[in-house]
This record gives sequence, structure tokens and C-alpha cells, in this order.
Amino acid sequence: MGENGHVWIRNKTFDSALIIGPHFYAVFAAIAMYPWIKDIHIMPIWVWFILVLCVDVAHVYSTLFRVYLDKNESRHFSTHVWLIPLVVWFLGVLLYSLSSVLFWRCLAYLAVFHFIRQQYGFFRIYSGKHNGMSLFTKIFNQYAIYYVTVIPVLIWHFSGPKEFNWFVDRDFIYYQSETLVRLLTHVLAILVVGYVVTEARLACQQATFNWAKNGIYLGTLLIWYLGIVYFNNDIIFTITNVIAHGVPYLGLIWVYKRRNQQNYQISFFRRNSFLIFIGSLILLAYVEEFLWASLVWKEHLSIFFLNRGQVFDTSPLLLSYIVPLLAVPQGTHYILDAFIWKIRDSKHNQWTSLLGDSRGYERA
Repeated sequence: MGENGHVWIRNKTFDSALIIGPHFYAVFAAIAMYPWIKDIHIMPIWVWFILVLCVDVAHVYSTLFRVYLDKNESRHFSTHVWLIPLVVWFLGVLLYSLSSVLFWRCLAYLAVFHFIRQQYGFFRIYSGKHNGMSLFTKIFNQYAIYYVTVIPVLIWHFSGPKEFNWFVDRDFIYYQSETLVRLLTHVLAILVVGYVVTEARLACQQATFNWAKNGIYLGTLLIWYLGIVYFNNDIIFTITNVIAHGVPYLGLIWVYKRRNQQNYQISFFRRNSFLIFIGSLILLAYVEEFLWASLVWKEHLSIFFLNRGQVFDTSPLLLSYIVPLLAVPQGTHYILDAFIWKIRDSKHNQWTSLLGDSRGYERA
């Protein structure tokens, strides 16, 4: 254990730069850019390419390195790795056949759950283990990430449609109520104060301040409140949403890959090369988005060297099979992620299951 007893996924420098830091990079970028982009209502194509394709869609495919390319993990999750994609596609076809809005709505809420759980996972990792925690502390501290993520999403629902959506128009259910918005805002403020009080108490008891845990908490609070509640701008929402979620996840998978690369079934991916890692993810994301652009959305065509005359006119019946199929990678990522990071052996340190090799994790 390091000098302050803090747990790090890799080490203090790496975690600060690629796990915790992206939350604050996104906040600073959003605040700095807002005066110039507040009146821009259509996302520039280069912003979409960098944030959506190269980060958001690419990070979905990092599940390949976590499970599908790792012979040990693919064997351990042998049922999940093949059954989940099939179930995702089957349910997707069923939902899309009933209603395209229903399909996107279910996927959007699944995505929100996934995003929230990721933040909670990082928060619990950096929290470490606390014995004898009071009920008051558990309520205001242990589950604090849920408050600062769920409440902004609820405020979004009760304040009505904004200039941005999670996926498509009407993918959320809205019920406008200024009273509920004010109530939720006050509740959030009370819970934040409760967290500050309980965390100050823990810091005094332990004679140390947990920078990593509080960095994740503050970063999450700023990202979800500013990106969803305070600003009403599609570019700001994308910056905060994508960077704070996708970059830390890529960082986590990169740590896992480096410590378990001997397990990869394809020798090319055993190389300790960040360019191979990120390049392969961006290539897969590019192919997927090419299919979305040419078959479904008919947007961002210039990125794929296409024009309107080169896209396909897809029938509604065919779309009910194609759209769920194209959504299989992200649906699989959302669901499989709920299984692959669980602790498997309570007798060993939690990092044994998280990163696959208990000898490799580093502390402060």
C-alpha cells in the first residue's frame, strides 16, 4: 500500500491522466468552448468524427480485448459471449418491429444504466474498504455517485426535451414539471452537502484525503449537472458525455490488455502497442459507422467518401433487422460489462478479478 493507502488502477500518474482527468478535461473544454458554440445547433462533422466515432463507438469495441480476444476470459464467459449478442439482436428485432421509438428508448435507458454503473464502479474502486461505516455515512457517501447521476437525468425528464438526445428524438419519456425540477435540485444540493460532511469526517478519521475518490465524485457531479442540466447544447452534451465515459474505459481496458496480453489468441494483439490497440478500435468503429451512414442515417457521408447517390434505400422491413444488428456491439457492451468486472474470489484482493493478475496492480 502506498504512502497514503490509496488504491490506484495502475498508478497515480496514469489514473490521474486517463481515469479521473478526462472528467475535468471535458468540463474545462465545455466551459471554454461554450461562448463560441452556444448558437451552433448542428454538430460539426469533425467534432462528430473525433468524439462519437473515435471515442464513443471505438470504446464499445474494447470489449473485444477484455473478453473475446482473451482465451481465458472467453472460456470463462463462454455462455455470455455468444448468447448475449444473439439475445440483443433477437430482442432488438422484436422491439424495432413493434416501434422504432420503443427500440431506441430501451437502448437509451440501457445506455444510461451502463454509464451510471461505470461511474459507480470507479467510485467504489477508489473508495477502498471501510469497516464500521455508519448508516448516515453509507446513505450520503457510499451511494453518492447514484445521486449525482440519476438526479440530473430525472431533471432532464421533468424539464422536457432539450437540444440534444441520448440517441434519437423521443428516446426518453418526458413529463414537464417545474415543481419537480426545483424539488430535485434542492434534493441534489442537500445530498452533495451530506457527502461533503461525511467525507470530511472520514478524512479526519483516516488522517488522509482520498484524492482519487473525490476526484471521481466531483468530476461526475460536474459532468452530469453541467452537461445535462446547466447547458442546453448538443456539442457540450457530447463533449461531457463521451470524454468522461469513453476515455476512462479505454484507459481501463489498456491496463487490462497490458497485464494479460499473453492470453490473447491472436499474436498481433499481444504486442504492447497503443497504436495497434486504439487503431484497431477506430477501424472497427469506422466500419460500423459506414454501415449506419449508408444503410440507416444517410448522414456524415463525406467522412466515408460517399454522396447521396451512393447510399441504399432500405425498406422498413429490412431496417427492422439491420438496425438491431448494427446495435448489437453496443448492446452487448452494455450488458456484458455488468458481468466481466465482478469479483470472483472474495479470498483475494478485488483487483484479481478486475485486472486478471493480482501481481500487477499498483498502489500509490
